Amino acid sequence: MRLHRSAALAAAVFAVCAGVAAAPEYATYDVHPAGSDSSQIFGMNTVGEAVGSIARGGVTRAAYWSGPDAAPVELGGLGDTLTRAFDINGAGEIVGIGTTAGAFRAIHWQRFDAAPVQLADLGLSARANAINDRGEIVGNVAIGTANTLFPAYWPHADAAPALLATFGGTGGTTDINNRGRIIGTLRDSSNLSQPVFWGDPTAEPRVLTGVNPSSSPTGINDRGHIVGRNAVPPGGFEPVFWQWSPADGDYRPAVGLGSLAPDGRGEPAEISDVGEIVGWSGPVSAAQATAWRVRTVSDRGEPAVMTEPPAALAGLGGAFARPQAVTNAGAIGGESATLAGPAHATFWLTH
Repeated sequence: MRLHRSAALAAAVFAVCAGVAAAPEYATYDVHPAGSDSSQIFGMNTVGEAVGSIARGGVTRAAYWSGPDAAPVELGGLGDTLTRAFDINGAGEIVGIGTTAGAFRAIHWQRFDAAPVQLADLGLSARANAINDRGEIVGNVAIGTANTLFPAYWPHADAAPALLATFGGTGGTTDINNRGRIIGTLRDSSNLSQPVFWGDPTAEPRVLTGVNPSSSPTGINDRGHIVGRNAVPPGGFEPVFWQWSPADGDYRPAVGLGSLAPDGRGEPAEISDVGEIVGWSGPVSAAQATAWRVRTVSDRGEPAVMTEPPAALAGLGGAFARPQAVTNAGAIGGESATLAGPAHATFWLTH
Protein backbone atom coordinates (compact mmCIF):
# COMPACT_ATOMS: atom_id res chain seq x y z
CA MET A 1 0.00 0.00 0.00
CA ARG A 2 1.39 3.39 -1.03
CA LEU A 3 -0.11 6.66 0.18
CA HIS A 4 -0.42 9.83 -1.90
CA ARG A 5 -1.85 13.01 -0.37
CA SER A 6 -3.72 15.61 -2.37
CA ALA A 7 -6.57 18.09 -2.14
CA ALA A 8 -9.68 18.24 -4.28
CA LEU A 9 -8.93 20.77 -6.97
CA ALA A 10 -12.27 22.55 -6.95
CA ALA A 11 -14.04 24.19 -4.02
CA ALA A 12 -17.37 22.77 -2.92
CA VAL A 13 -19.48 25.72 -4.02
CA PHE A 14 -23.27 25.50 -4.08
CA ALA A 15 -24.51 26.29 -7.57
CA VAL A 16 -27.51 28.13 -6.15
CA CYS A 17 -25.82 29.87 -3.24
CA ALA A 18 -23.19 32.53 -2.84
CA GLY A 19 -21.50 30.77 0.08
CA VAL A 20 -18.28 28.84 -0.48
CA ALA A 21 -17.25 25.76 1.49
CA ALA A 22 -13.69 24.57 1.86
CA ALA A 23 -12.67 21.81 -0.55
CA PRO A 24 -12.22 18.49 1.21
CA GLU A 25 -8.74 16.99 1.24
CA TYR A 26 -8.25 13.37 0.26
CA ALA A 27 -5.52 10.87 0.87
CA THR A 28 -5.10 8.57 -2.12
CA TYR A 29 -4.10 5.00 -1.23
CA ASP A 30 -2.57 2.62 -3.77
CA VAL A 31 -3.62 -0.85 -2.54
CA HIS A 32 -2.40 -2.87 -5.51
CA PRO A 33 -0.69 -6.10 -4.43
CA ALA A 34 2.95 -6.49 -5.43
CA GLY A 35 3.57 -8.94 -8.26
CA SER A 36 0.14 -8.48 -9.84
CA ASP A 37 -0.55 -7.13 -13.30
CA SER A 38 -3.59 -4.99 -12.46
CA SER A 39 -6.29 -4.57 -9.81
CA GLN A 40 -9.62 -2.77 -9.38
CA ILE A 41 -12.19 -1.98 -6.69
CA PHE A 42 -15.81 -2.20 -7.85
CA GLY A 43 -17.90 -2.07 -4.65
CA MET A 44 -17.83 -1.03 -0.98
CA ASN A 45 -20.11 -1.48 2.02
CA THR A 46 -21.07 0.87 4.85
CA VAL A 47 -18.03 0.01 7.00
CA GLY A 48 -15.54 0.57 4.19
CA GLU A 49 -14.83 -3.00 3.14
CA ALA A 50 -14.16 -3.24 -0.58
CA VAL A 51 -14.29 -5.88 -3.31
CA GLY A 52 -12.97 -6.09 -6.83
CA SER A 53 -10.43 -8.13 -8.74
CA ILE A 54 -6.72 -8.82 -9.15
CA ALA A 55 -5.11 -10.00 -12.41
CA ARG A 56 -1.88 -11.96 -12.48
CA GLY A 57 -0.35 -14.09 -15.23
CA GLY A 58 -3.51 -14.31 -17.32
CA VAL A 59 -5.72 -15.24 -14.36
CA THR A 60 -8.23 -12.78 -12.81
CA ARG A 61 -9.44 -13.44 -9.27
CA ALA A 62 -12.10 -11.74 -7.16
CA ALA A 63 -10.57 -9.86 -4.23
CA TYR A 64 -11.51 -8.36 -0.86
CA TRP A 65 -9.91 -5.46 1.03
CA SER A 66 -10.84 -4.82 4.68
CA GLY A 67 -9.48 -1.30 4.30
CA PRO A 68 -6.60 0.75 2.86
CA ASP A 69 -4.02 -0.56 5.33
CA ALA A 70 -4.70 -4.27 4.81
CA ALA A 71 -3.45 -6.66 2.16
CA PRO A 72 -6.14 -7.94 -0.22
CA VAL A 73 -7.54 -11.46 0.10
CA GLU A 74 -8.17 -13.39 -3.12
CA LEU A 75 -11.56 -15.12 -3.12
CA GLY A 76 -12.26 -18.63 -4.32
CA GLY A 77 -13.65 -19.22 -7.80
CA LEU A 78 -15.46 -21.87 -9.80
CA GLY A 79 -12.35 -23.42 -11.31
CA ASP A 80 -11.74 -21.37 -14.46
CA THR A 81 -9.42 -18.41 -14.94
CA LEU A 82 -11.79 -15.50 -14.19
CA THR A 83 -13.77 -14.31 -11.16
CA ARG A 84 -14.75 -10.75 -10.25
CA ALA A 85 -16.53 -9.39 -7.17
CA PHE A 86 -18.85 -6.45 -7.86
CA ASP A 87 -20.57 -5.67 -4.55
CA ILE A 88 -20.51 -6.33 -0.80
CA ASN A 89 -23.29 -5.65 1.72
CA GLY A 90 -23.16 -4.61 5.37
CA ALA A 91 -23.10 -8.24 6.54
CA GLY A 92 -20.06 -8.98 4.39
CA GLU A 93 -21.92 -10.99 1.70
CA ILE A 94 -20.27 -10.62 -1.70
CA VAL A 95 -21.59 -11.13 -5.24
CA GLY A 96 -19.97 -11.22 -8.64
CA ILE A 97 -19.23 -13.45 -11.59
CA GLY A 98 -17.02 -16.40 -12.42
CA THR A 99 -16.45 -18.67 -15.36
CA THR A 100 -16.91 -22.41 -15.42
CA ALA A 101 -16.77 -24.51 -18.57
CA GLY A 102 -16.35 -21.25 -20.48
CA ALA A 103 -19.67 -19.71 -19.33
CA PHE A 104 -20.22 -16.80 -16.96
CA ARG A 105 -22.07 -17.68 -13.76
CA ALA A 106 -23.41 -15.52 -10.91
CA ILE A 107 -21.53 -16.13 -7.66
CA HIS A 108 -22.22 -15.46 -3.98
CA TRP A 109 -19.69 -15.57 -1.13
CA GLN A 110 -21.17 -15.60 2.38
CA ARG A 111 -17.97 -13.94 3.60
CA PHE A 112 -14.59 -13.15 2.12
CA ASP A 113 -13.19 -16.37 3.61
CA ALA A 114 -16.09 -18.60 2.49
CA ALA A 115 -16.23 -20.86 -0.54
CA PRO A 116 -18.04 -19.44 -3.59
CA VAL A 117 -21.56 -20.67 -4.31
CA GLN A 118 -23.00 -20.50 -7.81
CA LEU A 119 -26.40 -18.81 -7.78
CA ALA A 120 -29.26 -20.63 -9.44
CA ASP A 121 -29.80 -19.55 -13.03
CA LEU A 122 -31.83 -20.65 -16.04
CA GLY A 123 -29.24 -23.00 -17.47
CA LEU A 124 -27.15 -20.51 -19.42
CA SER A 125 -24.91 -17.62 -18.32
CA ALA A 126 -25.71 -15.28 -15.42
CA ARG A 127 -24.20 -12.32 -13.61
CA ALA A 128 -24.79 -10.89 -10.11
CA ASN A 129 -24.28 -7.12 -10.08
CA ALA A 130 -25.41 -5.90 -6.64
CA ILE A 131 -26.58 -7.05 -3.21
CA ASN A 132 -28.35 -4.97 -0.56
CA ASP A 133 -28.22 -5.27 3.23
CA ARG A 134 -31.31 -7.52 3.18
CA GLY A 135 -29.42 -10.02 1.03
CA GLU A 136 -31.46 -9.32 -2.11
CA ILE A 137 -29.43 -9.71 -5.30
CA VAL A 138 -29.93 -8.31 -8.79
CA GLY A 139 -28.20 -9.17 -12.02
CA ASN A 140 -28.81 -10.66 -15.43
CA VAL A 141 -29.60 -14.16 -16.67
CA ALA A 142 -29.44 -15.55 -20.19
CA ILE A 143 -32.40 -17.24 -21.82
CA GLY A 144 -32.85 -19.12 -25.08
CA THR A 145 -30.54 -20.36 -27.77
CA ALA A 146 -29.38 -16.80 -28.51
CA ASN A 147 -28.07 -16.51 -24.92
CA THR A 148 -30.04 -13.24 -24.57
CA LEU A 149 -29.79 -11.39 -21.24
CA PHE A 150 -32.78 -10.41 -19.11
CA PRO A 151 -32.99 -8.57 -15.75
CA ALA A 152 -33.13 -10.92 -12.75
CA TYR A 153 -33.72 -10.78 -9.00
CA TRP A 154 -32.77 -13.29 -6.32
CA PRO A 155 -34.57 -12.72 -2.97
CA HIS A 156 -31.62 -14.42 -1.26
CA ALA A 157 -28.60 -16.46 -2.24
CA ASP A 158 -30.39 -19.83 -1.98
CA ALA A 159 -33.35 -18.81 -4.14
CA ALA A 160 -34.09 -19.29 -7.82
CA PRO A 161 -33.98 -16.10 -9.89
CA ALA A 162 -37.18 -14.24 -10.79
CA LEU A 163 -37.28 -12.35 -14.07
CA LEU A 164 -38.23 -8.70 -13.69
CA ALA A 165 -40.94 -7.20 -15.88
CA THR A 166 -39.72 -5.72 -19.17
CA PHE A 167 -41.08 -3.81 -22.18
CA GLY A 168 -41.13 -6.97 -24.26
CA GLY A 169 -37.43 -6.88 -25.05
CA THR A 170 -34.15 -7.61 -23.29
CA GLY A 171 -32.33 -5.71 -20.56
CA GLY A 172 -30.38 -5.82 -17.36
CA THR A 173 -30.08 -4.43 -13.85
CA THR A 174 -27.45 -2.15 -12.36
CA ASP A 175 -28.18 -1.72 -8.65
CA ILE A 176 -30.66 -2.29 -5.81
CA ASN A 177 -31.03 -0.16 -2.67
CA ASN A 178 -31.88 -1.30 0.86
CA ARG A 179 -35.59 -0.62 0.24
CA GLY A 180 -35.71 -3.01 -2.70
CA ARG A 181 -35.87 -0.41 -5.49
CA ILE A 182 -34.00 -1.58 -8.58
CA ILE A 183 -32.48 0.31 -11.52
CA GLY A 184 -31.40 -0.88 -14.94
CA THR A 185 -31.81 -0.57 -18.68
CA LEU A 186 -34.43 -2.14 -20.95
CA ARG A 187 -34.87 -2.50 -24.67
CA ASP A 188 -38.33 -2.43 -26.20
CA SER A 189 -39.58 -4.43 -29.18
CA SER A 190 -37.94 -1.92 -31.54
CA ASN A 191 -34.60 -2.44 -29.75
CA LEU A 192 -34.59 1.08 -28.28
CA SER A 193 -32.70 1.18 -24.96
CA GLN A 194 -34.09 3.23 -22.05
CA PRO A 195 -33.11 3.81 -18.39
CA VAL A 196 -35.70 2.43 -15.96
CA PHE A 197 -36.51 1.68 -12.34
CA TRP A 198 -38.65 -0.94 -10.64
CA GLY A 199 -40.32 0.21 -7.41
CA ASP A 200 -39.89 -3.32 -6.09
CA PRO A 201 -39.13 -6.72 -7.63
CA THR A 202 -42.78 -7.30 -8.55
CA ALA A 203 -43.42 -3.85 -10.04
CA GLU A 204 -43.68 -2.85 -13.67
CA PRO A 205 -40.68 -0.87 -14.97
CA ARG A 206 -40.97 2.90 -15.32
CA VAL A 207 -38.84 5.06 -17.58
CA LEU A 208 -36.44 7.66 -16.16
CA THR A 209 -36.97 10.84 -18.17
CA GLY A 210 -34.96 13.82 -19.39
CA VAL A 211 -32.25 11.86 -21.22
CA ASN A 212 -31.58 10.46 -24.68
CA PRO A 213 -32.02 6.84 -25.81
CA SER A 214 -29.13 4.51 -24.82
CA SER A 215 -28.72 6.33 -21.49
CA SER A 216 -28.42 4.27 -18.30
CA PRO A 217 -28.62 4.61 -14.50
CA THR A 218 -25.55 3.50 -12.57
CA GLY A 219 -26.30 3.90 -8.85
CA ILE A 220 -29.17 4.44 -6.40
CA ASN A 221 -29.09 5.42 -2.73
CA ASP A 222 -31.51 4.60 0.09
CA ARG A 223 -33.31 7.94 -0.35
CA GLY A 224 -34.17 6.77 -3.86
CA HIS A 225 -32.00 9.26 -5.73
CA ILE A 226 -30.28 7.94 -8.86
CA VAL A 227 -27.17 8.84 -10.84
CA GLY A 228 -26.40 7.80 -14.37
CA ARG A 229 -25.14 8.72 -17.77
CA ASN A 230 -26.93 10.52 -20.58
CA ALA A 231 -25.90 9.35 -24.04
CA VAL A 232 -24.81 12.31 -26.18
CA PRO A 233 -23.84 12.25 -29.88
CA PRO A 234 -21.61 11.51 -31.62
CA GLY A 235 -20.67 9.05 -28.87
CA GLY A 236 -20.08 9.44 -25.17
CA PHE A 237 -21.95 10.29 -22.01
CA GLU A 238 -22.60 13.20 -19.65
CA PRO A 239 -23.26 12.74 -15.90
CA VAL A 240 -26.85 13.18 -14.68
CA PHE A 241 -28.93 12.91 -11.52
CA TRP A 242 -32.57 11.87 -11.06
CA GLN A 243 -34.29 13.17 -7.93
CA TRP A 244 -37.02 11.10 -6.30
CA SER A 245 -40.07 13.19 -5.45
CA PRO A 246 -42.22 11.60 -2.71
CA ALA A 247 -44.98 14.11 -3.46
CA ASP A 248 -45.09 13.05 -7.12
CA GLY A 249 -44.40 9.38 -6.46
CA ASP A 250 -42.00 9.51 -9.38
CA TYR A 251 -38.64 10.82 -10.53
CA ARG A 252 -38.15 14.31 -11.85
CA PRO A 253 -36.41 14.69 -15.22
CA ALA A 254 -32.65 14.26 -15.17
CA VAL A 255 -30.43 17.16 -14.07
CA GLY A 256 -26.91 17.53 -15.48
CA LEU A 257 -24.12 17.36 -12.90
CA GLY A 258 -21.41 19.07 -14.92
CA SER A 259 -17.97 17.78 -15.77
CA LEU A 260 -14.31 18.72 -15.50
CA ALA A 261 -13.89 17.84 -19.18
CA PRO A 262 -14.21 20.70 -21.69
CA ASP A 263 -16.80 18.76 -23.70
CA GLY A 264 -18.92 18.04 -20.61
CA ARG A 265 -18.43 14.28 -20.84
CA GLY A 266 -18.23 11.99 -17.85
CA GLU A 267 -19.87 9.14 -15.97
CA PRO A 268 -20.97 8.94 -12.33
CA ALA A 269 -20.73 5.48 -10.75
CA GLU A 270 -22.47 5.71 -7.37
CA ILE A 271 -24.25 8.04 -4.94
CA SER A 272 -24.20 7.84 -1.13
CA ASP A 273 -27.16 8.50 1.17
CA VAL A 274 -25.70 11.93 2.01
CA GLY A 275 -25.55 12.95 -1.66
CA GLU A 276 -21.88 12.41 -2.46
CA ILE A 277 -21.41 11.15 -6.01
CA VAL A 278 -18.25 9.63 -7.47
CA GLY A 279 -17.21 8.81 -11.00
CA TRP A 280 -15.09 10.44 -13.65
CA SER A 281 -14.91 13.26 -16.16
CA GLY A 282 -13.87 12.73 -19.76
CA PRO A 283 -13.65 9.48 -21.74
CA VAL A 284 -13.00 6.16 -20.01
CA SER A 285 -9.48 5.90 -21.45
CA ALA A 286 -8.47 9.31 -20.07
CA ALA A 287 -10.84 9.54 -17.11
CA GLN A 288 -10.25 12.13 -14.38
CA ALA A 289 -11.49 11.02 -10.96
CA THR A 290 -14.36 13.28 -9.95
CA ALA A 291 -16.61 13.88 -6.94
CA TRP A 292 -19.93 15.72 -7.01
CA ARG A 293 -22.38 16.57 -4.24
CA VAL A 294 -26.12 17.13 -4.39
CA ARG A 295 -28.40 18.21 -1.57
CA THR A 296 -32.18 18.31 -1.46
CA VAL A 297 -33.81 21.25 0.32
CA SER A 298 -37.35 22.51 0.76
CA ASP A 299 -38.50 25.07 -1.78
CA ARG A 300 -42.00 26.33 -0.86
CA GLY A 301 -42.87 22.91 0.44
CA GLU A 302 -41.49 21.07 -2.59
CA PRO A 303 -38.09 19.33 -2.61
CA ALA A 304 -35.46 21.08 -4.72
CA VAL A 305 -31.92 20.12 -5.71
CA MET A 306 -28.79 22.08 -4.88
CA THR A 307 -25.70 20.97 -6.77
CA GLU A 308 -22.02 21.67 -6.23
CA PRO A 309 -19.50 21.91 -9.07
CA PRO A 310 -17.47 18.75 -9.70
CA ALA A 311 -14.18 18.42 -7.83
CA ALA A 312 -11.12 16.53 -9.04
CA LEU A 313 -9.52 13.71 -7.07
CA ALA A 314 -5.84 12.95 -7.57
CA GLY A 315 -4.95 9.65 -9.20
CA LEU A 316 -1.67 7.75 -9.25
CA GLY A 317 -0.07 9.65 -12.12
CA GLY A 318 -1.25 7.56 -15.06
CA ALA A 319 -3.68 8.10 -17.92
CA PHE A 320 -6.91 7.57 -15.97
CA ALA A 321 -8.50 7.34 -12.52
CA ARG A 322 -12.00 5.91 -12.08
CA PRO A 323 -13.77 5.87 -8.68
CA GLN A 324 -16.50 3.21 -8.57
CA ALA A 325 -17.94 3.25 -5.03
CA VAL A 326 -18.54 5.63 -2.11
CA THR A 327 -19.71 5.14 1.48
CA ASN A 328 -21.86 7.44 3.61
CA ALA A 329 -18.69 8.35 5.52
CA GLY A 330 -17.06 9.55 2.31
CA ALA A 331 -14.65 6.67 1.68
CA ILE A 332 -14.16 6.11 -2.06
CA GLY A 333 -12.87 3.07 -3.94
CA GLY A 334 -11.95 2.47 -7.55
CA GLU A 335 -8.94 2.18 -9.83
CA SER A 336 -6.18 4.46 -11.03
CA ALA A 337 -3.49 4.01 -13.66
CA THR A 338 0.13 4.53 -12.71
CA LEU A 339 2.93 6.07 -14.76
CA ALA A 340 3.87 2.51 -15.70
CA GLY A 341 0.41 2.05 -17.21
CA PRO A 342 -1.58 -0.69 -15.40
CA ALA A 343 -4.64 0.02 -13.25
CA HIS A 344 -4.13 -0.21 -9.47
CA ALA A 345 -6.91 -0.66 -6.90
CA THR A 346 -7.27 2.68 -5.11
CA PHE A 347 -8.90 4.19 -2.03
CA TRP A 348 -9.60 7.91 -1.59
CA LEU A 349 -10.22 8.93 2.03
CA THR A 350 -10.88 12.36 3.53
CA HIS A 351 -8.46 13.53 6.22
